[in-house]
Amino acid sequence: SHLTQEKWKEVWRLWRECRGLWDSVYTLGCESNSLTWSQQHQDTEDLTHILNIYCRHLADTREGIFVMTVSSVDLGSVCASLMDISLQLLASVKSLERSLSQKQQP
Repeated sequence: SHLTQEKWKEVWRLWRECRGLWDSVYTLGCESNSLTWSQQHQDTEDLTHILNIYCRHLADTREGIFVMTVSSVDLGSVCASLMDISLQLLASVKSLERSLSQKQQP
């Protein structure tokens, strides 16, 4: 497929053609002005969907791949939370080790 062969211009062209088909299904019964997006917003949405599909393909076909797409602010917040949890877990493990070693001493 174009996606697996990384033919990005062709992927973009086909996505846009198909989007025209499914847009008409999703907007059925809606007023034409109620779902107007800027071209920039639509481009961002299209790119996000294409990359999601590509990343899913990579994750499904290759071992050891983890894909995460978040802003740097979100990533910083997640990393800080993980660090806090890791430190709490480390403290708990050390406390448990001390407790076990005290019980084993005569």
